[in-house]
Amino acid sequence: MERTNKIYIVLLVVGALVYAVVIPLHWSEGYIDFGDGNYLYISWRMANGVVLYRDVMAPQPPIHLCLGSALMRLAKAAGLPSLYTVRAFSLLLHLATFLLIYILSLRIFQRRPIATLSALVYLIIPVGFWWSLGYQSEPTEIFFLLLAVYFFLNESRGSLILSALFSTLAVFTNMTAAPYVLFTAFYAIVRRRKVCYYYVVPLFGLCFIGVLLAETLTGAYLSNVIFNQVGTFPKKAMSEETVIQYALRKIASEGKDVLVWEGGIIVLAVLGLFVFIRCSEHPLKEYIAWFSFFSWCSIIYVSKGGTMDYIFTLGEPYVAIMSAYFLYWFSGHIASSVKEASSTETERKRTFFDTTALLRLILYGVLCVVVFGIGLRFIVATLQERTFELPEDGVKKIKYYIRRYTQPGDTILSPSFYAFITQRKIIEDYSEIFIWTIKYWNERIVERRPGEGVQKVEKIADAIKKRRLPLLILDMRQTGKIPEIRRAIQEHYRPLLEEPFQTLNTPLQFYIPRESE
Repeated sequence: MERTNKIYIVLLVVGALVYAVVIPLHWSEGYIDFGDGNYLYISWRMANGVVLYRDVMAPQPPIHLCLGSALMRLAKAAGLPSLYTVRAFSLLLHLATFLLIYILSLRIFQRRPIATLSALVYLIIPVGFWWSLGYQSEPTEIFFLLLAVYFFLNESRGSLILSALFSTLAVFTNMTAAPYVLFTAFYAIVRRRKVCYYYVVPLFGLCFIGVLLAETLTGAYLSNVIFNQVGTFPKKAMSEETVIQYALRKIASEGKDVLVWEGGIIVLAVLGLFVFIRCSEHPLKEYIAWFSFFSWCSIIYVSKGGTMDYIFTLGEPYVAIMSAYFLYWFSGHIASSVKEASSTETERKRTFFDTTALLRLILYGVLCVVVFGIGLRFIVATLQERTFELPEDGVKKIKYYIRRYTQPGDTILSPSFYAFITQRKIIEDYSEIFIWTIKYWNERIVERRPGEGVQKVEKIADAIKKRRLPLLILDMRQTGKIPEIRRAIQEHYRPLLEEPFQTLNTPLQFYIPRESE
C-alpha cells in the first residue's frame, strides 16, 4: 500500500475511533426526541408479544420496528440494558454509514482525499450527528439508500438486482425513500433501457410481495403506514391555512433552522455540485447530480404534520460528498496559486516575499471555521443534552414520580419514552400521540363522525373515570386539549404539580386519582 493511501486509512480510523469513544461517554437516559421514545416503546411492546399495526399504531414500515424488537429480545437474552443495547446499534450503524460514504465517494470521484474528507465531514454534520444518537428510522433508511445508489452505479446486471433489493429495504424502513426509489426506476427506464428490467422488475416485485405479506399478517399495514401518514397533512377546517400555505410556512421555518446549523456546508455542497456537473466525466454524472439535488429537497417533507428539520438528514450524505469535492477542487486551485506565486517570486527576484498566496491560505482557513464553526457548536450542545427533549436529570425526576405512584406492570397514560424507560404499558398503547390527536380532531371537526380516533379517546376517558390508571403524565398541548379526557381528569384526578413540568417542546402535568388523597 502506498504511503499516501495509508494516510487516508489512518484518518478514517482516527475519525471512527474518536466518534466511537466520544459517543458512549455521553450515553445517558436523556430523552432525545419523541420519535426515538415512540420507536423504543413500540419495539419493547413487540418484544413482549404485541402485533405491529394490529395492536399498536405505528407510522413506519416494519423493518425499523422489527429490528428494534430484535434488539430488545437480544438485550433481554444477554441480560443487557435495552436502552444501551439500542444505543450501541445506532452507534455501529452510523459508523457503517460513515464507511459507506467513503466507499461511495471513492466510487464516484476515484480520489481517496475526496472520499476521506466526505466521510469525515459526514461525522460532523450537525443535524445528522444529533439524529443518529437515538433509535430513528432515517439512519437505517439512509444506509439502505446509499447501498442502493452504490450498486446502481455499477454496470453489471447483478448489481442492479442488488440495488433493487436495497431500494426495497429502504422503502420498508421509511416511506420517505419511495420518491428516490421511483426516480431511480424512472432513470433506469429512460437512460438504461437495455438493463432497466434488472432493477425495475425486482423492485416492484419485492415491494408488492412485502406489502401483501405485511397486510396479510397484520391486517392494518396500509391503514398505518399509508392512510395515517396522509392523514397528518392539515385540513383547512382545522386551521386558517390551506395546505399550500401550511407547507410553505413549515418549509421556511424548518429550512431556516437547517441553514443556521449547516448552511455553510450546504453552500459548499451546492458549489461542489456545480463544479461536478461542469467537470466530471463520470458516465452516470446526470443520475448522481439529480439524485444529490433531490436528496436536498427532502426538506419539503416537513410539509407533512409532525415532520421537522431532522428530515434533511436524508440529504446530508450528498452534502458531505459534494462539499468535500468542492473543498478538494478549491484547495487544488489554492495550491496552484501558491506554486505560481513562488515561481513568480523566483523569476522576479524580489527582496520581499509576495504574501498574496499566504493570504489565500488564511482565507481558506477562515472559510473552514465559518463553515463548520456553528455546526460544531451545535454538536457540543447536543453532547451536553441541550438539544434533547429532556436531559437526563429531568428524566430522573419523571422516573421518580412513576416509581413512587405506580408498580411494575401497571398501566399509565404517558408520553412513550417515559413509559419505556420505566417498563410501564401505556393505556390502549396510545404512544403515537400526534397522529391519534390529528385523527381525533379530524373526526370531530372535519368528518363530523366518530371513528377510530374518537373511539380510542373514549376508551381512555372511560379508564380515567374508573380511576384505573394510578398516574397520568399528560402532554398539555395535545392529549391535554381533548375535551373527553380533560373532563374525566377534572372530575376524578388531581394534579401533583402547581405548574406544568416544561420539557424542550412540551408542558407536562402529572395527575393521580382523587381517592389517593
